[in-house]
This record gives sequence, structure tokens and C-alpha cells, in this order.
Amino acid sequence: MVRGVSRLVAVILLAVLPGASGGAAHAQESIRPQQLLHQASTDLQIAIERYDSNAIAAAADSIRRVIEANPQFGEAWVRLGEALLWLGDYARAGDAFQRASALRYRAVDLPLLQARLAVLQGDLAAAGQIYDGILAATPYNEEARVGRAVLNLSAGTTDAAVRTLQELSRRFPENRQLLAALTRITYDRGDLDQFERYLQLALQYHGDAASIQLLAADYAIRQGDFERATFHARNATSLAPDLADAWLILARAAIGAGEPDRALAHYEELIRIDPTDHRAWYARGELLAGNGSLDDARRSWNRALEIRPDFELARIALENTVIDELPLDDSRRAELAAAYRESGRQLQARYLSRQAERHYRRGLQLNPFDGVLRARIAELYLQQGMNARYLEELTVIRDRGLTGTAAGLLTDQQLQDRIDVYTAALRDSVAVSWSVDQFTAPRPRTAVAVVVRQSAGEVLPGADRHVARYVGSLLQSSQNVDVTATAASAQPGSRLVGAYRRQGADLLALIDYAGGDRSVDARLRVIRTATAETVTDVTVRRSGNGRVDAVASTLAAAIEAQVVPRGTVLQRNFERVLISLGAVDGLQPDDSVAFTAQPAGTDLGTGTIAAVDDLVAEAVYRPDGPDNLTTGDMAVAVPPQDQNSQDAQASGADAGQNNGTVPLAVTENAGGVEQTSQLRETVQQLFQIR
Repeated sequence: MVRGVSRLVAVILLAVLPGASGGAAHAQESIRPQQLLHQASTDLQIAIERYDSNAIAAAADSIRRVIEANPQFGEAWVRLGEALLWLGDYARAGDAFQRASALRYRAVDLPLLQARLAVLQGDLAAAGQIYDGILAATPYNEEARVGRAVLNLSAGTTDAAVRTLQELSRRFPENRQLLAALTRITYDRGDLDQFERYLQLALQYHGDAASIQLLAADYAIRQGDFERATFHARNATSLAPDLADAWLILARAAIGAGEPDRALAHYEELIRIDPTDHRAWYARGELLAGNGSLDDARRSWNRALEIRPDFELARIALENTVIDELPLDDSRRAELAAAYRESGRQLQARYLSRQAERHYRRGLQLNPFDGVLRARIAELYLQQGMNARYLEELTVIRDRGLTGTAAGLLTDQQLQDRIDVYTAALRDSVAVSWSVDQFTAPRPRTAVAVVVRQSAGEVLPGADRHVARYVGSLLQSSQNVDVTATAASAQPGSRLVGAYRRQGADLLALIDYAGGDRSVDARLRVIRTATAETVTDVTVRRSGNGRVDAVASTLAAAIEAQVVPRGTVLQRNFERVLISLGAVDGLQPDDSVAFTAQPAGTDLGTGTIAAVDDLVAEAVYRPDGPDNLTTGDMAVAVPPQDQNSQDAQASGADAGQNNGTVPLAVTENAGGVEQTSQLRETVQQLFQIR
């Protein structure tokens, strides 16, 4: 919205130049040295030139010097606030607008800028009140009418809302924000003919605006039209050389066109423009990893994390590379693993046991020698009443020498005392009674392939492969899942089903992923490869900190919910049968299990659970016809009649948990996501058009 340069010149010159009319100017002349006023006028000219070239940061610096010459000049405070607004420094922009108001600056564009600031800060209600006040005084104010109409989109892109915008476009056919809004809405609604029409109008009337060229480039990259995206992004950079988003699109288009070296050069240029752009550092690392420069890649990801410690994708990329490339005793593994102690502890404190275990296990993938993580897992099992798993973890801690008070762990003697106590307590357990090691007992696992696809317009390259790896790592804590593959792919689902069926996968977890600086969207379809049947279809959206982990955890829970725990008949003593299913699979005394012959799959009868251990159970067998049950046959839990509804509730609760903050919105069999949150983002993006 940087406009009215000639008016800006006139008003500021009248206020600061020697001999200008107005008491403020004469007062300034009497108390300010002549050379200071001359410098202010020079700074003003510099500011105007910089505004014209979209060098907003430099323009803001020049206007600050104008204000130093005349701190009582309200118009200068407004222009400073306007520059800070476009720079994204919303707090200081608000301060500048308040200073202008305190100086009784009454021009109509001050409340318009304040309304825009309120939208960008997320206070849509306050923005609406400002617009309503402007329209009450000046009903035909163009910017207020358009702003109010665009703001109304946050309640839903209904036909009525679209018609209002279209009616306004007939009255104000050249309004930049209005054309941008109609372009965005028609694209989102799939009306590509209208979309092209409004986009062409925007380019026709405002092709010399970097924001419109950027809009055209953004939509081209979304459609996978890399040549067109490059054309418009280059136009945008020629109009505004420091426009970071245009350089991002140039880089993304180069990646899409299969030119990683050119993409790397664009990211390097972006880093030169803004050394604190975490996205550019992440992408640089991804491209360097692709050409084998792993040390440089790790340094780039570390730099991204120094800039934005909460930048999850850089952390996940770094972790994946460390797991693959560094020796187990490398100190960098320990540094990364330490973060999972705290995240797992927070989840555990909120009674999110399954997710806490996933975080602890992820930490141990990074550093298998982290005794604190191992002790935390042991504590988690003890809280869940899984004494055998608790004892097993204590034994691992002892055998690996992971004790020591310096690390906050048990001393050798304390550890041994606990091992002795729980060994005695478990002497009558199922596993001990049958003389079996339940932790090595065979059980059939469901083979799952995790494949992530990302849109052509994805801002962060390689997000698909890193998210696939991360979801797969979370699934590996399940006793019943065997993650056979994690991959990124752009192929159609029908081809992927056949390919992974031939590789032995029972289930294909196909994830469509779209992530950005503010939110993550993911759609999961779990497909049974033998029949190509989709057994679940879940769409998840998450905004705010921890969004990638929250979505990955939700997807892992949804995948695991489709895996039916299966056990093997380990031993038999008359009607008593030992099976490799236990409390970890939800079994309790008096539950029912069904037995089937392997490999034929014929029914052999049922059983009632008599006693349960953590990973094994004892059942009383009842044959269905001839008694043909033998070791190696399969046992599957039979849910009670009302179990389906209970499972659905439990699955929803588990899937709805995130990283210990706010439950996610999970929609079964839905084509959309949280519309309110998504529309608010769309509205805020439209108010960034200038």
C-alpha cells in the first residue's frame, strides 16, 4: 500500500523545510540547526526513492531520520508505521501509529492502516470495528469497503461472500487487493476459468507491482508450471530485488525443473539478502545433502536451528542424517537425543503414554547409550503397570553400564536392588511359569510402507522424505508393526499399491503433505495392498509450534489403529495355551481369542484368557470341531460386542493428541480441514498485498 509519493513529499517538506508554512515548522526552525533540517529533507528524498524501488527497510531508516528532525510530525510517524507494517514488525508499527494518533493526526489512511495491522496480528474483530467506523463516516471509501469484504471471508467463502467481492470488482475494477482476493478464491474453489480471468486483470492493471507478479508466480508453482513460475518470479525480483518469497519460488521452480545447482544458487542469493532466513538455510542443507556434501548440509541445518530453534523440519532432517551417517558414539548423537528426554517427560506428565514412548524411542534411535532415556522408558512402563517391561529396561541399563548419580540415574546398588525386587515379584508371572523369554517370543507383524507425497508448490524441498522417515520412526515403537519402507514419491496411488505389494507390504500408508511456516496439512490413506481397499482416510491440520511432530504423531496413531495385533501359539499343555499377545495389546483376563491354522487360515476354535503378562498370555482353549491346534498357529483377540465404539473413541483420543499442547482436529473421511483456521490464514495473506 506504499502509494501517494507526491503527497508524502509535499506534506513532509512543508513540515521540515526552512520557511515552510505552519507553526510546527517555524518552531522546529527556531530550535533545530539549519543543517539538521537540510539533512532531514535529504533523508526524505532518499526515503521516497527507496519506497519507489521497494527497499522498504532502507526507506524506514530514512524516515526515522526525518522524525529525528521533527518528532512532532504525525505524517512521518504514519509512514514509518506503514514501512514497519510491510516489514512484518507489527509491534513497532503499532507504536508508530499510536504516536501519530497522539499527535492528533487525522488523515483517513491512519485507521485504514490500523485495520490492516489488526488483521495481520490476528485480531479480526478489532479490524472489523475499525472498518465499520470508517464506513459509517465515509460509506463509499474504496479501501474500507474492499477490506471489509475480504475480512468477511474469514467466516466462510460462501456464494454470497464471493458475489459481494464480484460486485465490488465492477465498481472498483482496478483495486489490487480485491483482484488478489478474487484470484485466490476462484483458484481455491476450482473455478480455473474465472481464476485466469482475475489473474490476467491483476497483471494487466498491476503488472508493475512485485506483489502481483509474486501472486502469479505462486499459483504457477502450485500448478507445477515451473517455466511460468520462473517468468513471474524473475519479474518480481526485478521489481523488488530483495523480495525473499520470489527467490524462494525461483529456487522451487529450479528444483521442479531438475536443476538443483541453479536452485542452490537462488538459495545462496536469498541467504545473502537475508542471512536469517531459516527456510533458505534448510533448503541449502537439503540440496547439499543431495550432492553428498553431508558435513556442509549438517552445518546448514544447524544454522537454520540457531535462527529458529523450533524449526522442526530442519531438526528432523538433521536427525535423519545423523542416524544414517554418524557412528553410534559420536557426541552429536547425544546432543540431539537429549531433547527427547524433555519432550517425552512432558508427554508422560500429561498421561500421553504412547506418544511419550515414541519420543523416548526416537531419542534412543539417535543415541542408544542414553541412560536417562532408558530410565524414563522404564519409569513409563512402571506407571502403566507393565512390570516385566520395567524389569527388562532395568536389566538393559545394568548390562550396558548406564548407571550413575551424575546422570541422574540409580546407583549400581539401587539398580540391583530394584532388579531383585521385581524379579521376585514376577516369579509367578505367565512368562516365568512357562519358562519363556517374552521379549524374544515370535509374533506376526504387519508390514507397513510409509510414502509421502508433497505438492509441486511445497516451500521446503525434501519435506516429503523427512516426514516419511519421521512417521516411520514413530511407528517402530509398536510391537505389531514392521516398517518395511519409508519413501517420497510423486506417483499415483494405484501404482504405489502394486509396487509395495510386490515388496511384501501389507499396508500402504499414503500421506499427502503440505507444510509452511504457519501450518501443516496432511491427508492419510491407509490402503490394504492385497485388495487395494482404503481402510481409513484421515485429514489433519495443525498450526503453531510443534505442528510437524503433532501431525506425524497423529498419523502414526491412525496407522497403528489399523493394525490388528496377532499372536503366535508358543506352547500348549492340554487345554492351556501360551500365546504371544499380552497386556501391551490390550488383553485382560476373561477376554476372548480366536485361533486359526497356519498357513491355511482355517478356524480352529476359541479361547478365554486366564492370565496376562506384558507380551504373552495364557488362554484356555476350546476347539471348534477336531482338536488341531498346534504351536505356530495364530491367535487374534476377539473384541466384545461394544468394543468397536470404544476403539473408535480411544483411537480418536490418541489421534487427537499432539506434543502435549492442544488436541488436533482430526476428521475421518473428510475432504477438507479446519476451515476457520485456513480462511483466517487466507485473509491475512490477502492483507499482505500492497
